[in-house]
Amino acid sequence: MAIKLSLKKSIIPVEIGDFKFEVDLSDGKTKGFEEKMLNFLKGIKEYSQASDSKKELEILLKDIFDELLGIGAYEMLYNYAQRTDILAELLNELVLELVNKLPGRTELVNEIRAKKQMTESM
Repeated sequence: MAIKLSLKKSIIPVEIGDFKFEVDLSDGKTKGFEEKMLNFLKGIKEYSQASDSKKELEILLKDIFDELLGIGAYEMLYNYAQRTDILAELLNELVLELVNKLPGRTELVNEIRAKKQMTESM
């Protein structure tokens, strides 16, 4: 009798409103993404302290959304929402959901949770 095991893919489907994306959570993709997300969280802290860094926030958001969801994802979502703060919150929620699916990603999860708690208390 043969042993049958199922092999899971590292591709996760993501729906944001009417938009559908696929996120690649393979080891190679997540390493670079984690670094960018930590930079994004640092950028959010700086943005909350200096309103002139809005352009930097937009660049960070575009970079992360396009890498995570595919080229053009940021433009598509921005054209719908028309606000970078909404997209920043959306990115926090999305990343928290994604990293919870990955083992051993505690530094990033803790940073995101701390950021989320900070914004909820404001």
